[in-house]
Amino acid sequence: MQQPTTPITPSSPADDRSIGQILRDLLQDLGRIVRDEVQLAKAEFTEKAARMKTAGGAIATAAITGLLCLLCIVTACIAALALVMPVWLSALIMAVLLGAVAGLAFSRGARKWKNVDLRPHQTITTLKDDVDWARQHASGH
Repeated sequence: MQQPTTPITPSSPADDRSIGQILRDLLQDLGRIVRDEVQLAKAEFTEKAARMKTAGGAIATAAITGLLCLLCIVTACIAALALVMPVWLSALIMAVLLGAVAGLAFSRGARKWKNVDLRPHQTITTLKDDVDWARQHASGH
């Protein structure tokens, strides 16, 4: 990252730079600030995407594992219940139970998904600080 060649400070009343040099320094500083802000936003979004990936992975894992497990157990449960009641009623009872389990797994994953905040808070804060700094220096204070 390139640092400004001549720092501008309010305590230096005599500045020997020309208007062209001041504008060039200002443009370099603005370019650096914009590049730094873009880099910060990328880093924040990368971190938040990783959190979303984890939440999505939990939901997918719950769905796939639940399906595989249930495929093995459902048939055995329906057959066991069919010994004491009609097969259609056994299948209906199993469907209701499986629906309840699926609903619980989905709500857990959805809760994790909602907890991920995608706003780049650090970038927003530094942009506000940059705007305040620019306003101060533009007004000469």
